[in-house]
Amino acid sequence: MEVGDWDYALQYVSSPVYQGTKAARFEIREDQPLIKDGKRAEVVIVKGSEGDIGKNTWYSFAAFFPTDYEYDDAREAINQWYQDGSPSTSIRIQRDRIILEAGTTSGNIVEHDLGAVPKGKWTDFVFHFIHSTGSDGLIEVWLNGAKVKTITGGNMYNDVLPKWKVGIYKSAFKYGTSDVTKRVLYYDNIRVGNEKATLEEMRAGSSAGTTATTEPTTDATTGTTTGTTTGTTTGTTTTGTTTTGTTTTTSGTQQVVSYTLVNATTDKDIMTITEGATISMSAVGTSKFNIRANTNPGTVGVVKFDLTGAATKSRLDDVVPYALFGDDRNGDYYNWSGVVGSYTLTATPFAGNKDKVGAATGPAYTVKFNIAK
Repeated sequence: MEVGDWDYALQYVSSPVYQGTKAARFEIREDQPLIKDGKRAEVVIVKGSEGDIGKNTWYSFAAFFPTDYEYDDAREAINQWYQDGSPSTSIRIQRDRIILEAGTTSGNIVEHDLGAVPKGKWTDFVFHFIHSTGSDGLIEVWLNGAKVKTITGGNMYNDVLPKWKVGIYKSAFKYGTSDVTKRVLYYDNIRVGNEKATLEEMRAGSSAGTTATTEPTTDATTGTTTGTTTGTTTGTTTTGTTTTGTTTTTSGTQQVVSYTLVNATTDKDIMTITEGATISMSAVGTSKFNIRANTNPGTVGVVKFDLTGAATKSRLDDVVPYALFGDDRNGDYYNWSGVVGSYTLTATPFAGNKDKVGAATGPAYTVKFNIAK
């Protein structure tokens, strides 16, 4: 996550909500400290470098712009498909317009106007990408189920597939060139789909265009995101909507039996993560982690991970070791920098592979744990 540790940066609130019981509230301020050399509050949903997405990928989310979202000549980014130091494609807000920018180098970015910013109501956004540097590239855009734009041609740099970030980033806040001093934006129903996904699946749970019945009120709860979809939709399988504290039973014979915390620097096991465990980064001597799901039998079709709490992650892994944050398939675990807070981790075995997920073959295994300094 690229979010500060101050209270207002990222909260989970009970109003306004698109579906379920919680939505994510992002806020940035002109006077806040820098995060990665900018004024931002963003969450990375998927990373192309870790195999989370393919060339043909769908993305969707619902956004709520408050009625007091002020006009500003200076733009901000609310979505970034980020590569090599800058976004090859992004969604910007400027002068009360929604602008999609895309190109194959930082010097040939083209702007596409998607319409006026809808304020005081939820709007669902769906994007279908063929990520490419060439003429086969494609971006299709739907707002509230209506197609508003088809863009052909290159839409990414000559690099690995992008990572997708949602939230708010405003460079003008760093340089004092904005007419506003803060931005607030709400997100819900964030989804990612592979080439088998459909528009209907990406809009599942849609209540687009409805006006919030109350003004947004901040909920003090900043823990799990139950009810806020922040996972992935792969083909016809929706992930990331696990209800905390429940176990889904199946008639299958495969199961996730435990989780192991791994030191991602040394690739050595640290501990088994049990219910209610507290992981002290100072005690274990590192903040660079990964988490492995251990299964019975040792090899299953595919494991679906959903992590919610102080940080979120959803991932499918179909090769041993089944690692929440991925690995290079040669024993080197990719690292995640631990974020202090409370978490809920659920993993479920499925038939098939991550490109074609079948039916669940065993129960969901859920553990709650904490990370401390």
